Amino acid sequence: MSSLSKSSTDDLEKFLLDRASEVACLAKGGGGKVVDKTQVNNLLTSMQNFKNVEKLELLIMRQMGRGEINQGAGKRLIETIEEIKKRGVNDVVERVLDFLGYVKWAFESMEKMEACSGVNNLSSLVDKVIKGGEPQHRNFQGPKK
Repeated sequence: MSSLSKSSTDDLEKFLLDRASEVACLAKGGGGKVVDKTQVNNLLTSMQNFKNVEKLELLIMRQMGRGEINQGAGKRLIETIEEIKKRGVNDVVERVLDFLGYVKWAFESMEKMEACSGVNNLSSLVDKVIKGGEPQHRNFQGPKK
């Protein structure tokens, strides 16, 4: 059983979803160079394999240094991991894995967007998609006759 109350757990979940949306936007170029989606996948896969938060932080810093992850997204990833650690979560590794999964989903949801400016939480990402931020090539023609 987690030492966090239901309210604290819900707050953490909202924080992770909001931060994942922000990180994904930064990775789409809002924080510098656009991050390739393989980098997002590599972070998740690496964490699943070595299950060590400090190694993940080192990997993120390495990829930032190599220019594979832009400074904005990289710093926000590390800040979020540090925040998870500070919150006294029992299973930090699982929560970081959840977070990276959310980043992947948010990043993929923006894949065809030309820009993601103004996305700083899940609500703003949802608004962006609803109000026309989705891919421009989606023109529903109705059923074929």
